[in-house]
Amino acid sequence: MTKACDVSIIVTAHNEGILAHKTMLSVFRAAKKLEEAEISYEVIVHIDNGTEATKDYFSRYVDNELVTVFQNTFGDPAASRNFSVENSHGTYITCVDADDLFSENWLVKAYEAVKGKRSTVARFNYILTFGYYPSIITDTSNIPSIEQRLCLFASNMYGSSFFCHRSIYETTRQRSNTPPYGFEDWQWILDTQAKGIKHIVIPDTIYFYRKDPFAKTSLLTGHTLSRSVLSPTKQLSFEVVHQIDISKEFREEDGVTNSGLKYKLKEKLYHTLVYANSFSAYRNIKKKIKPQAKSHSVNLPKNVIDEWKNINKIEKTTFPSEYILQEAKKWTPNKRIGVCYIKLVQSLRQKPDTLFFVPWLMRGGADKVFINTANEINSIRTNWNIAVFQTYPQESLWGDKLNEGIDFADIAAILKGLSYEDKMSLMAMFIVQNNIKRIIIGNSRFAYDFVMRYKKLIEHLDIRLYVFAFTESVDRDGRIGDYIHEKIPYIQDVAYKIVTDNTSIVEQLYKEHAVSKDKVFVHHQFLNNKFREPTISNNHPLRVLWASRVNNQKIPDTLKQIGQNIGDQFGIDVYGVLENHYTEEFFRASGLNYVRSFDGIDDLPIDDYDIFLYTSNADGMPNILLEAASTGLPIVAPDIGGVNDFIKDGETGLLIDDYRDSGA
Repeated sequence: MTKACDVSIIVTAHNEGILAHKTMLSVFRAAKKLEEAEISYEVIVHIDNGTEATKDYFSRYVDNELVTVFQNTFGDPAASRNFSVENSHGTYITCVDADDLFSENWLVKAYEAVKGKRSTVARFNYILTFGYYPSIITDTSNIPSIEQRLCLFASNMYGSSFFCHRSIYETTRQRSNTPPYGFEDWQWILDTQAKGIKHIVIPDTIYFYRKDPFAKTSLLTGHTLSRSVLSPTKQLSFEVVHQIDISKEFREEDGVTNSGLKYKLKEKLYHTLVYANSFSAYRNIKKKIKPQAKSHSVNLPKNVIDEWKNINKIEKTTFPSEYILQEAKKWTPNKRIGVCYIKLVQSLRQKPDTLFFVPWLMRGGADKVFINTANEINSIRTNWNIAVFQTYPQESLWGDKLNEGIDFADIAAILKGLSYEDKMSLMAMFIVQNNIKRIIIGNSRFAYDFVMRYKKLIEHLDIRLYVFAFTESVDRDGRIGDYIHEKIPYIQDVAYKIVTDNTSIVEQLYKEHAVSKDKVFVHHQFLNNKFREPTISNNHPLRVLWASRVNNQKIPDTLKQIGQNIGDQFGIDVYGVLENHYTEEFFRASGLNYVRSFDGIDDLPIDDYDIFLYTSNADGMPNILLEAASTGLPIVAPDIGGVNDFIKDGETGLLIDDYRDSGA
């Protein structure tokens, strides 16, 4: 029976084969320092789903009284470490992966730092990545505690190895990597910190982390590629994060680098190409990205350089040659993700359980639908905590129209400076840590992209996903697109309901994309006023009102042709925000009179007009037509989308078969 000892050195193995020999030489070299200090130890080797080469190598230790070898088929590093600790006998424990090495001073210095302490975990000062060009060096020296905390929102800055009293691990075991959860080492740091455990850096200690350039993937890379997320932890909870004070430690310009600029421009490029479909946009944006300055040689203390040279006696593939130091990259932990996460949480008054994603809340029919829907849910479902997230950089003029009980956060501004993928992973963290139960997507490309990436997470958390489907779009070249074609068909498998305001979408999704009709819910929009019987005027010339957003969808070119065709028979006044490339100059000498933008139907002089004219190449249920119908103005509109859901041709208005027919 193995006797109790001071330190248990846990070596976790899998497929390292004879590379594990380098690790064991490193372990025994550092263990000699323990012997010299009369500190007893044992080595626990745990082989999890090991290859034959790995099992064969460790069989040589069968007669070594200081080494105990176990074998299992857990297939999980956390389970491997948990088992190893359970079967160890040391008062203190440390661990190393079977293809890595550590500095000769690690075991003694870490033991001296945490001896007698049950609330302190020792960590390496330097993590040196080798076997991969260029070498990457992480230096955790002199990082203030608040900055360390900010960095841990983004990644595990300390690596996998640690040294601590066994009671710390026994009371906070590592969590298993059960999809969609992962990053067991990172998770463990946060879980222990939440209990008041401190992670301290031991000066001049080095962890040599082997990265095989020919391996298909590491476990960490696998977590990233599979979009694993952290499990819920108190350290990232809404209540805890809401109280973090970063006002003194963070300036707005901190963390903004050339790399951040590149990500920002790439994101702009993405949206430009989606809407403009123009390769010339890429060339124009690329010109703005300046090449990064060449990194200088990393500056390391002499004793660290000396230890790097000494490890070469064990592992010949790494050595601090001049060219290695010149090309080495210093990895700086990213604190900006943490800052953005905290700012997002602190922008909210209450912990949400329902997220409503919109691009913005401007003057428009779809925006009014989103506002009405959010307000209606807020009034009916009083136990739901709704947060509306704006995802596109634009001023939301109608943000104040949301009910007082609804939080509104401009995440486009809050997350500014992060790469697109960092924004995605941050949102995944937010959703998990706040136990989000419902997601509603209202024309937000960011939200659709998120769902495409995190389907497994949404399924695992059983989040009810609602998406709005209004209409398709037709660009000036005749290309048909928009969310009902480009996004909804590919996320409908995780969508709880697809909400539309017109019946035409039900048939269109079914016929074109095989979306089940049962999944689509038709919800006609709320209208404060009742419809009034259209009143036919005898005025001559008839006064015509056109009111909408002036953009490509509303086909101003067709409207302009109508104005030129009718001559003096009608007088057409145009109201609306000028978008795309349209200006007031466009309406000159057109037979049209552009007046101004407007803020809803109540901002229009309805009594001055006899007819409401509407033009568009694609639509759902246009809110402006519903409002116009409530005033009693006769309506002339194209027979598209859901317009014929409420306008009966020849009875309550006139429908034009071809939206491009300016002479009808």
